[in-house]
Amino acid sequence: MKFEKLDYKVKPSRMFLYGFIIAVLLIIIINLFMSRAKYRNTVSVPIVTGTIDYVSYQYKIIEIYKQNENNCTDINNCYTKITDDNIPTGYEVNVTNSYCNKRSDNEKDTGVSITLENDVIKVTNAIKGDKCYVYLDKLKTASDKTLTSLNRTTCDDTPTFTNVDTSEHLKDSKTCLYQAEDDLGTSYYFRGKVKDNWVQFGKTYDDKDIYWRIVRINGDGTIRLIFAGIKGYVLSNDNGYTSTSISNATVNYKDGFFYSNENGDRVYSDAIEDYANGNQSYVAQNVNQWFGSNLNSELNETPSYIDQNSYYCMDISKSNNSSTTWSDAMSNTSSNNNNYYGGYLRLTNSNKQPTLKCSTTDYKLKSTLIYKNSTLANKGAKILQYPVGLLTADEIAFAGGTFNQSNSSYYLYNGKNYWTMSPSYANWSVNKMFYVRSNGSLVYCPIDDSGSTTTYDRGGEYGLRPVINLKSSVEFTGSGLYKDPYVIKPV
Repeated sequence: MKFEKLDYKVKPSRMFLYGFIIAVLLIIIINLFMSRAKYRNTVSVPIVTGTIDYVSYQYKIIEIYKQNENNCTDINNCYTKITDDNIPTGYEVNVTNSYCNKRSDNEKDTGVSITLENDVIKVTNAIKGDKCYVYLDKLKTASDKTLTSLNRTTCDDTPTFTNVDTSEHLKDSKTCLYQAEDDLGTSYYFRGKVKDNWVQFGKTYDDKDIYWRIVRINGDGTIRLIFAGIKGYVLSNDNGYTSTSISNATVNYKDGFFYSNENGDRVYSDAIEDYANGNQSYVAQNVNQWFGSNLNSELNETPSYIDQNSYYCMDISKSNNSSTTWSDAMSNTSSNNNNYYGGYLRLTNSNKQPTLKCSTTDYKLKSTLIYKNSTLANKGAKILQYPVGLLTADEIAFAGGTFNQSNSSYYLYNGKNYWTMSPSYANWSVNKMFYVRSNGSLVYCPIDDSGSTTTYDRGGEYGLRPVINLKSSVEFTGSGLYKDPYVIKPV
């Protein structure tokens, strides 16, 4: 048998078909491999010691912007694009501003979540073709968060304190707030002609609503309020200024020092110890009586909205302007030997420099007064019967009042005389306490040993406007206007 070799040749058309099939299979395999990366569920951009560790393809799917200043969140004006690998510490993702766009139609991908966890920016549920924009805000302090909760912004200008402030300070139709440092951080305060800082909180013993004005956001985020009147007694003109006396909180001719002894004696450096031993000034007695009668129930509520750890400042620091030593000023028979307190130098000279910080190091513990049941330790004198006090003369200046200049336009004007907590100066004969005069000016009034006013508004009544602080966690309804005051949302 003869075997013949068969000569088998593949036609060219079949070779092309086989090659095409192999190419298609290769394309499918490559696409499957690439989709695994592009369709992954989470894209992470790790931040290590302040540096973003990018891989090359991440530049194509994410852009990161950092906030220029606190409380400014307009994406067109308030952020700067990060163009290198460096990112500052102390930032958080603004989840409202951050978003991803679908490349196909440039519409927002609503299913994407952008967060910052353990120093890693995570874009979750991103799909193929998304382009993401991450906006980083500076971490908010407690006072920043309260400012945001009140839907407020900071003013752009820097105030001066040489003259009174009679202006409205508005941004986006709301009063903006100025800022200054206090002992707890950055405080934000109202100033000038303010119409939208009214608060309705608490009731009197006879069930009438109590009205307040917000003075400032303290550095720890708590909210400082000053008594403005009682419903049925508060009369307001178009500008929203109270034009009534302070009901149930008026003393006549007594010492204005918040914590001196009960006889109205001079302001000694050990006045705090006198109070701790049970000796209260007439002012303290009246404020405590008013609080106990009207707000003690609020203090004991669960939850209570009144902050028990806030401090009140009675600045007894000695000014550099003192004409003699403290002991000489208190014992010398010449009334020309005066001891000037810190507030006198800050607020009465031509270069006025109010402060929200309480006293100097040497006098801080004696000047800083705290509620006796406060949980704070070593922050001041824990002697207050209730968590209530008065404004300082410095707080009057921040609000728009000025020494010996009338002002009927700023929000603390009420047409009445009322005390502050701040002493001005003292000698062997008298104490001189700062108060707000009926024309809105910040002045001081001499108080003699008998507890009587000796000049200025003799025969007039010196009212008290109690001051309390609300917890930083409170949330409000309302706009803050007199006819629509802030009211605390119940928890």
